[in-house]
Amino acid sequence: MNTAQRLSDILHGLLSKGVENGVSAAVMWCRALGIDESTPGKDDEVVLAVQAYRAELDSVEAVLASMGFGPHLYKKQFDRIRSAASPYSLGSDWRGMVGNVNPTDVRFALLWAAAVMPDHEDELEAAELTALAGEFDQLSEAIGAANLPPAMQAYASKQIKSLRAALRMYKVRGIAAIQESVEQSFGAAQKAQRAMAVEAASVPEARTFVQRVNGGIARAMTMCDSAEKMHKGGSALLTMAEGLQNLLALAKVS
Repeated sequence: MNTAQRLSDILHGLLSKGVENGVSAAVMWCRALGIDESTPGKDDEVVLAVQAYRAELDSVEAVLASMGFGPHLYKKQFDRIRSAASPYSLGSDWRGMVGNVNPTDVRFALLWAAAVMPDHEDELEAAELTALAGEFDQLSEAIGAANLPPAMQAYASKQIKSLRAALRMYKVRGIAAIQESVEQSFGAAQKAQRAMAVEAASVPEARTFVQRVNGGIARAMTMCDSAEKMHKGGSALLTMAEGLQNLLALAKVS
């Protein structure tokens, strides 16, 4: 898998959804990216997703240029895709926009780029991603009733939100989105360790919830570690996962 293939798959999904009267570009992008249209924060999420899509398209251009391929081979087509992925276009009627990206040469530009660019990462197992996303959805729903003390509440709520957002962004950014989130979680765990250890001693019932959060983060690290080793021959994520659970043991929290 490479970045161009990922973007091509999304574009194919976008164009395969058909065209309905009065449907906005935002709704079509939600459908292509698997974003729940009924989610309260859907508007912000789709803006972030298309911005990430455009950034990934920029990176594809940079790689193609570094490989010696001239912009005449892809620039015009990529600009059309970039325009369709503009946050400023999300409120527009998709029927009036689809003709700009549906032509064969536009779709072929990403397929060609995917063919010439080297693969740089393995895909994560869809079933594992779905299970982990479901677990973090449950944690998000349960945190309000968990009665966590302040440091644990701040740590858990931020990491749940961060990793859940990274899992949703996986379709666009690939493993990098999850890897950045879990590395940030490791740093947050180190920073909050002392305060949470104090709380764990006085509020033992909070330990189970923190254990679930840490366990989910560690599983994400392990998944990324396996994919990294396939292409780079080594990764520090598994060591980080082990360290995370030990670090956040907090007097046997995990």
